[in-house]
Parts: sequence; structure tokens; C-alpha cells
Amino acid sequence: RRYDALRAAAASAEKATAEKTGEAVDIALRMPNGSQVKGHFLLDAPIACLVAKALESDWAQEALPWGIHLRMAYPRKVLKEGDVITKDFHRCTLSVQEEQAPEDEELLAASAAPSPEAKQREPEAMSSELPELNEEEAMARTQRAFEIQRYLRAGVSLEEAERKYAAGEVLPPTDESRRPEP
Repeated sequence: RRYDALRAAAASAEKATAEKTGEAVDIALRMPNGSQVKGHFLLDAPIACLVAKALESDWAQEALPWGIHLRMAYPRKVLKEGDVITKDFHRCTLSVQEEQAPEDEELLAASAAPSPEAKQREPEAMSSELPELNEEEAMARTQRAFEIQRYLRAGVSLEEAERKYAAGEVLPPTDESRRPEP
């Protein structure tokens, strides 16, 4: 039922631009199952045209998604309902991400007609920036895990391995880990 409503809404938005003419761009949509759908879309057409194309795909007809999100790889962005197709989309491949249905039945009934605010907030949350990586800390944790793993493989208990690593002790390289001279 929800899939049919999504498809009808996207199709009506697509029909509104069907009579327009002008410059167009080629866009590919990569479905969650790995298949690809290509289309020719007018510039300044609403993103709903892309959603309609995705919802007409074989994948969507089989999966009946609760909803979908379109993601652009570069620049990294989740497309919103109010966005329009621009020249930046020409020969671009957008990833289609399936939105999972809520598990709670009350929430499911309440979300049958989502508010406009909820639709605008959701893609924003998905496009949040990744946290900065402290490379030195990551390297130190990796080195610690590596050295403790070597002690464990040598038959030392976990507590003893952690104590030895904390004391600065490391095992010498094994014969298997040494490279032959060139």
C-alpha cells in the first residue's frame, strides 16, 4: 500500500514535467540489488522524476520498499525532495538506498502519512559528516592488538599478554613472518 502511494506521488510529479522540453542529462540509478537503471531527464526537473524511475524498476516491484533515498557519491550528498536535476548530474550514477519500514505497528500506522518536517530531517541525518580520525591513536590501538594477538598465538594467556605489552615487551619475529632476502 505504501509502495503504491510512493509510486503514485512520484509519477504525478514526473507527469508535471513531461510536457516541458529543453536540455536533458543522462543519469544512472544503482539499485540495492546491484542492478542499474538509466534514464534521460530534463534539467531543472524535480528529483521526484528520479524517484519515479527507481520505483518503476524490477528491484522496486519485487522489494516493495517502504521508501527510498537517492545518494550522490561526489560530492557526497543525499538528495532531498525539493532538489532539482542540474548539469552536475550528467552521466552520474546515483545510489538508491532502501528505507526500512518501522517495526513497531503503532509507529507504522502513525507514519503512514509522514509530516513534511520529518521528510526534510531524515536525509539530513543520513548525510552527516564522518568524525575525524586520530591516526596516531588508531595506529597505537592496532599495534597493541597485533602484539597481544602474537602472544596469544604463542600460547600466552590474555592477561599475561596484556601485562607484557604494557611492560614494553614484544615477541621477536617468527620465521614465517620474515621475508627472504631479495
